[in-house]
Amino acid sequence: MKPDEFEAVFDQFTESAIRLETRQSYAVPEEAGLLAAWHEGRPLPEQSVVTSPWLERMARGVMGDKTWARARIVEFPLSEYLHYELAGYIQSAACGEEIVIADRSSCPELAALQRDFWIFDMSTAAEFAVLMSYDDRGALTGIDHTRDKKALRECKTSLVTACRHAEPLSAFLARYRKSRRRAGQ
Repeated sequence: MKPDEFEAVFDQFTESAIRLETRQSYAVPEEAGLLAAWHEGRPLPEQSVVTSPWLERMARGVMGDKTWARARIVEFPLSEYLHYELAGYIQSAACGEEIVIADRSSCPELAALQRDFWIFDMSTAAEFAVLMSYDDRGALTGIDHTRDKKALRECKTSLVTACRHAEPLSAFLARYRKSRRRAGQ
């Protein structure tokens, strides 16, 4: 699947778009400047439905009864990329994305979850997944569209496993911030 075909999927699904993220960092060229600013403590540009086509699309979809959701598996200590990404999730959640976070160390089952994907229109006749492959640096190397029943079953099993051991983003952030304050960070 070509990147522009993948991008178009987000305007074509009819009911749900659900993401499983398993890597602790990604090498996204479009984020390099933002990540550098984050690292240096410089202010980041406003991210809202007004400034971000991605957030505007998501908010528009949620208002139209589409479900946007994400299950994120993290490892401690959190990578700098994860700190940056979690901060960005706050805007996504404000636009209606349902986000849960699972700590890989909390359950041995989570160690096996290594495949990133999006599953669209889950449990409908139109259900399909987009499987994502990355190199060792976290650069995207492949985007594969599938309707294969076995692959879809594996994606759904992975999502159920991640969600069973996850907590909502707000609860995770509150607990994490509290533990950092106690540690004097």
